Amino acid sequence: MNTTTTPDPSAPTEQVTPPFSATPLPTTTPKLNNVPTFDLTVICPPLVLGPWVHPLGPSGLASLNYSNSQIRGIVRGEYRASRLPRPLAPLWVDVRDAALAHVEAALRIGSAHGALSNGRYTICSPKKFNYHMVGEIIREEFPEWAEQVLPPKEEIPPFVNISLDGTLATRDLGVTYRSFRECVVDLVRQLREEILREAEACRS
Repeated sequence: MNTTTTPDPSAPTEQVTPPFSATPLPTTTPKLNNVPTFDLTVICPPLVLGPWVHPLGPSGLASLNYSNSQIRGIVRGEYRASRLPRPLAPLWVDVRDAALAHVEAALRIGSAHGALSNGRYTICSPKKFNYHMVGEIIREEFPEWAEQVLPPKEEIPPFVNISLDGTLATRDLGVTYRSFRECVVDLVRQLREEILREAEACRS
Protein backbone atom coordinates (compact mmCIF):
# COMPACT_ATOMS: atom_id res chain seq x y z
CA MET A 1 0.00 0.00 0.00
CA ASN A 2 1.38 3.41 -0.96
CA THR A 3 1.12 5.76 2.03
CA THR A 4 2.90 8.70 0.39
CA THR A 5 0.89 11.92 0.50
CA THR A 6 1.29 14.96 -1.68
CA PRO A 7 1.35 18.31 0.22
CA ASP A 8 -1.48 20.68 -0.57
CA PRO A 9 0.16 23.71 -2.26
CA SER A 10 -2.75 25.93 -1.23
CA ALA A 11 -2.35 25.17 2.47
CA PRO A 12 -0.65 27.91 4.54
CA THR A 13 2.86 27.06 5.67
CA GLU A 14 4.33 28.05 8.98
CA GLN A 15 7.60 29.90 8.53
CA VAL A 16 10.30 29.64 11.16
CA THR A 17 13.13 32.13 11.38
CA PRO A 18 16.52 31.29 12.90
CA PRO A 19 17.50 33.51 15.86
CA PHE A 20 21.24 33.23 15.55
CA SER A 21 23.92 33.80 12.94
CA ALA A 22 23.88 31.37 10.00
CA THR A 23 27.67 31.64 9.85
CA PRO A 24 29.50 29.04 11.99
CA LEU A 25 31.54 30.68 14.74
CA PRO A 26 34.86 29.43 16.04
CA THR A 27 34.62 27.51 19.31
CA THR A 28 37.91 28.88 20.62
CA THR A 29 39.88 32.07 20.28
CA PRO A 30 42.96 31.97 18.00
CA LYS A 31 46.15 30.59 19.54
CA LEU A 32 48.87 33.22 19.74
CA ASN A 33 52.60 32.59 19.95
CA ASN A 34 53.19 35.51 22.29
CA VAL A 35 51.29 37.08 25.14
CA PRO A 36 48.61 39.26 23.48
CA THR A 37 48.85 43.01 23.90
CA PHE A 38 45.14 43.52 23.47
CA ASP A 39 41.88 42.67 25.23
CA LEU A 40 39.19 40.56 23.59
CA THR A 41 35.64 41.02 24.82
CA VAL A 42 33.05 38.76 23.17
CA ILE A 43 29.47 40.00 22.81
CA CYS A 44 26.87 37.52 21.59
CA PRO A 45 23.33 38.72 20.79
CA PRO A 46 20.35 36.65 19.64
CA LEU A 47 18.03 38.16 16.98
CA VAL A 48 18.85 41.87 16.63
CA LEU A 49 15.78 44.00 15.88
CA GLY A 50 15.10 47.70 15.52
CA PRO A 51 15.55 50.78 13.34
CA TRP A 52 18.48 51.22 11.01
CA VAL A 53 20.75 54.23 10.41
CA HIS A 54 22.77 53.07 7.40
CA PRO A 55 21.76 53.92 3.80
CA LEU A 56 19.71 51.15 2.23
CA GLY A 57 21.19 51.59 -1.23
CA PRO A 58 19.53 51.21 -4.65
CA SER A 59 17.60 48.06 -3.70
CA GLY A 60 15.83 49.84 -0.82
CA LEU A 61 14.14 47.63 1.76
CA ALA A 62 15.27 44.50 -0.07
CA SER A 63 18.75 45.15 1.35
CA LEU A 64 17.52 45.36 4.94
CA ASN A 65 19.31 43.01 7.33
CA TYR A 66 17.89 39.52 7.79
CA SER A 67 16.89 40.03 11.42
CA ASN A 68 14.35 42.71 10.46
CA SER A 69 13.16 40.97 7.31
CA GLN A 70 10.17 39.21 8.89
CA ILE A 71 8.83 42.43 10.40
CA ARG A 72 9.42 44.11 7.04
CA GLY A 73 7.27 41.37 5.47
CA ILE A 74 4.52 41.90 8.05
CA VAL A 75 4.46 45.65 7.47
CA ARG A 76 4.35 45.09 3.70
CA GLY A 77 1.34 42.79 4.02
CA GLU A 78 3.18 39.68 2.82
CA TYR A 79 1.38 37.54 5.44
CA ARG A 80 -2.08 39.04 5.04
CA ALA A 81 -3.41 35.96 3.23
CA SER A 82 -1.69 33.42 5.49
CA ARG A 83 -0.34 33.38 9.04
CA LEU A 84 2.27 35.42 10.81
CA PRO A 85 5.65 33.67 10.99
CA ARG A 86 7.07 32.17 14.16
CA PRO A 87 10.65 32.69 15.33
CA LEU A 88 12.72 29.62 16.09
CA ALA A 89 13.46 31.09 19.53
CA PRO A 90 11.77 33.99 21.37
CA LEU A 91 15.07 35.78 22.09
CA TRP A 92 15.89 39.26 20.88
CA VAL A 93 17.73 42.50 21.60
CA ASP A 94 17.23 46.03 20.31
CA VAL A 95 19.98 47.05 17.89
CA ARG A 96 20.62 50.22 19.92
CA ASP A 97 21.26 48.17 23.05
CA ALA A 98 23.60 45.91 21.09
CA ALA A 99 25.48 48.96 19.80
CA LEU A 100 25.75 50.40 23.31
CA ALA A 101 27.20 47.15 24.63
CA HIS A 102 29.98 47.25 22.00
CA VAL A 103 30.81 50.88 22.74
CA GLU A 104 30.84 50.38 26.50
CA ALA A 105 33.02 47.28 26.17
CA ALA A 106 35.60 49.37 24.35
CA LEU A 107 35.39 52.37 26.69
CA ARG A 108 35.47 50.43 29.96
CA ILE A 109 38.56 48.31 29.30
CA GLY A 110 41.35 49.21 31.71
CA SER A 111 42.51 48.79 35.25
CA ALA A 112 39.29 50.18 36.66
CA HIS A 113 37.24 47.54 34.82
CA GLY A 114 39.46 44.49 35.02
CA ALA A 115 36.50 42.10 34.93
CA LEU A 116 35.74 43.14 31.36
CA SER A 117 39.12 42.11 29.97
CA ASN A 118 38.65 39.02 27.83
CA GLY A 119 35.08 38.72 29.09
CA ARG A 120 32.09 37.09 27.37
CA TYR A 121 28.62 38.61 27.35
CA THR A 122 25.24 37.55 26.04
CA ILE A 123 23.04 40.59 25.47
CA CYS A 124 19.39 39.66 25.44
CA SER A 125 16.17 41.31 26.50
CA PRO A 126 14.61 39.69 29.59
CA LYS A 127 11.24 39.72 27.77
CA LYS A 128 10.49 37.10 25.12
CA PHE A 129 8.84 37.90 21.79
CA ASN A 130 7.04 36.47 18.79
CA TYR A 131 5.63 37.99 15.62
CA HIS A 132 2.05 37.76 16.88
CA MET A 133 3.10 40.38 19.45
CA VAL A 134 4.34 42.50 16.54
CA GLY A 135 0.88 42.22 14.99
CA GLU A 136 -0.79 43.30 18.24
CA ILE A 137 1.49 46.33 18.56
CA ILE A 138 0.78 47.35 14.97
CA ARG A 139 -2.98 47.04 15.62
CA GLU A 140 -2.70 49.27 18.68
CA GLU A 141 -0.20 51.85 17.40
CA PHE A 142 -0.99 51.93 13.66
CA PRO A 143 -4.63 50.80 13.37
CA GLU A 144 -5.20 52.26 9.88
CA TRP A 145 -2.13 50.43 8.57
CA ALA A 146 -3.01 47.19 10.36
CA GLU A 147 -6.26 46.90 8.42
CA GLN A 148 -4.30 46.86 5.17
CA VAL A 149 -1.46 44.48 6.01
CA LEU A 150 -2.35 42.04 8.83
CA PRO A 151 -4.10 38.67 8.63
CA PRO A 152 -7.05 37.93 10.93
CA LYS A 153 -6.16 38.15 14.61
CA GLU A 154 -4.88 34.93 16.17
CA GLU A 155 -4.22 33.83 19.71
CA ILE A 156 -0.62 34.50 20.73
CA PRO A 157 1.14 31.11 20.75
CA PRO A 158 3.17 29.89 23.74
CA PHE A 159 6.88 30.65 23.87
CA VAL A 160 9.55 28.04 23.27
CA ASN A 161 11.23 27.11 26.56
CA ILE A 162 14.62 28.70 25.94
CA SER A 163 16.33 31.72 27.47
CA LEU A 164 19.51 33.76 27.64
CA ASP A 165 20.73 35.73 30.64
CA GLY A 166 21.66 39.31 29.75
CA THR A 167 22.06 40.58 33.31
CA LEU A 168 25.87 40.38 33.24
CA ALA A 169 25.89 42.97 30.43
CA THR A 170 23.70 45.19 32.58
CA ARG A 171 26.06 44.88 35.53
CA ASP A 172 29.36 45.33 33.67
CA LEU A 173 28.39 47.35 30.57
CA GLY A 174 25.45 49.38 31.83
CA VAL A 175 23.03 48.00 29.23
CA THR A 176 19.38 48.61 30.12
CA TYR A 177 17.13 46.84 27.65
CA ARG A 178 14.49 48.70 25.68
CA SER A 179 10.92 47.42 25.64
CA PHE A 180 9.70 45.34 22.72
CA ARG A 181 6.98 47.91 22.05
CA GLU A 182 9.50 50.73 21.68
CA CYS A 183 11.63 48.60 19.37
CA VAL A 184 8.69 47.59 17.16
CA VAL A 185 7.09 51.06 17.02
CA ASP A 186 10.35 52.73 15.99
CA LEU A 187 11.05 50.08 13.35
CA VAL A 188 7.50 49.96 11.95
CA ARG A 189 7.36 53.75 11.70
CA GLN A 190 10.60 53.72 9.73
CA LEU A 191 9.42 50.84 7.52
CA ARG A 192 6.13 52.60 6.74
CA GLU A 193 7.93 55.77 5.69
CA GLU A 194 10.24 53.83 3.39
CA ILE A 195 7.39 51.77 1.90
CA LEU A 196 5.41 54.93 1.16
CA ARG A 197 8.52 56.57 -0.30
CA GLU A 198 9.16 53.59 -2.58
CA ALA A 199 5.50 53.55 -3.67
CA GLU A 200 5.65 57.26 -4.51
CA ALA A 201 8.84 56.73 -6.47
CA CYS A 202 7.17 53.98 -8.52
CA ARG A 203 4.24 56.26 -9.38
CA SER A 204 6.44 59.14 -10.51
